[in-house]
Amino acid sequence: MPETVLLLEGFGENIDFLRELMEKSGLGAKVCADTAALETALKEGAGLVLLDISNPDLSRLDITGLGFTDPREYVESTVKHTAEAARRAGKPLLVILGRDDSEARFTEAGAVVADFVTQPYYPDELVKRIRKSLGISTKKTLPEAARMNTDSLKLQLLRNLLDDGVATISPICDTDSPFGYTYPSLSKYVDLTPEKMVEMLDDMASRAILSRKLHDKIHICPTCNRYNMNFREVCPECGSPDIDVQEMIHHFACGHVGPMSRFQQGLRLICPKCRAELRHIGLDYEKPTETYLCRVNGHIFTEPDVEAVCVACGGKFSPKDLIDRSIYSYELTGRAEDVVQMGQLEPTQIDPLLLDRQVGLYHFAYFERELATEISRSTRHKHPFGLIILGIDFYEDFVKKFGRSDALQYLATLGQVIKEMMRMSDVPARYKTQNVAMLLSETPRDGCVAFLKRLRERLEHVKLPRTDVKISISAGISVFPEHGEEGATLLAAAEEAFERAVNTGRDLIAK
Repeated sequence: MPETVLLLEGFGENIDFLRELMEKSGLGAKVCADTAALETALKEGAGLVLLDISNPDLSRLDITGLGFTDPREYVESTVKHTAEAARRAGKPLLVILGRDDSEARFTEAGAVVADFVTQPYYPDELVKRIRKSLGISTKKTLPEAARMNTDSLKLQLLRNLLDDGVATISPICDTDSPFGYTYPSLSKYVDLTPEKMVEMLDDMASRAILSRKLHDKIHICPTCNRYNMNFREVCPECGSPDIDVQEMIHHFACGHVGPMSRFQQGLRLICPKCRAELRHIGLDYEKPTETYLCRVNGHIFTEPDVEAVCVACGGKFSPKDLIDRSIYSYELTGRAEDVVQMGQLEPTQIDPLLLDRQVGLYHFAYFERELATEISRSTRHKHPFGLIILGIDFYEDFVKKFGRSDALQYLATLGQVIKEMMRMSDVPARYKTQNVAMLLSETPRDGCVAFLKRLRERLEHVKLPRTDVKISISAGISVFPEHGEEGATLLAAAEEAFERAVNTGRDLIAK
């Protein structure tokens, strides 16, 4: 038998949503009209009381004859009495609060509450908290969550995507998804809810295994966290959507302004204020801009308010109170294949033998190995990549003036700036003693030029210790497969472009 969750009616816009959520989660649900019905249900063996006071419309709360003058006092009293009934029955009470509410408001009033959940919350999280209060393992609720948090699942997913040649993971509209989108290309590999899919994809994007591109922006209900919002125009005075656009008339003689419907008497226009007949537009009267008329209270206004109504839970909100959510498409980066080959998502510490300790960059032997790997990967996926050779202008003159030790510090400073700017998939290495070779994965010619321009701008603000010398660079670019499909060919093309930049006048980029 499933545990029964008791829902107390009275603050009520979310009752149906919560009851449906409990039933979908394998929990029983019973709505109690008042605390007397609640106590009866507790005696019958219900497992937990859930009280939602997150969005009570206090202005419409009828407390006539209840002994209260302030609706807030009535809410606090209800929580306290509900908590007392739950305590006597030995059952936990869980209270859902509004985003601006305070737990202390109720605990200081003497209410004993097992757990508070504050808006906005994810429905899965609410179910998890309820199950925890009931002593039920949360693994039964979301078995995929435990698997999703392991790197092995993500590695297996990446292997499957690479094996099947899936490079892009795109969202499609799905009315069953809480945020209106899902990722069907993942469904054949993992059994996850849409929310958990996004958590997993965002985690891999944060590790530079995937790149993200904005696909859409949506508004989410702050109560139930669903996308099903209806936007409508309402009367700013009473909030009714029963409004009409009205054509207005301004009577010049007496100055009266009102909707045309109040002037019309058969085929004639009669001013309701002075009773004069209006014959000629522009002479007797004019028609100002269109206005609105509320059919409920007769209020006339020029601009209606906009109200957002959640179709899922019935909550009503100002658009500014909705939660903005970005929907992304994802694409595998060059690092995806690397982590699959390594068998781990996080890189191990770089072997010190691969690093040139003097300048803090890779040895060129490691660069050559990575270049061969990048050529293989880019050939398979038909992606371009860039290779850059760059050097410090007038480096030899600096060696003669300050000595080789300070000159190496010069090169190390350049290396540090490069490392601060590069992506995890980029590979910088010391090249021919005094230059730097860089591999920029999945980067076309324009991307290489843009990187070098940013690097030059950064170097304008870098000065070496004990000297006023500023660092300037010259660079040459080659691009796969435009300049070749072999490592030696690409290096030769980049070096030829580098020499051209140096011989042309320095502080230049040749491509």
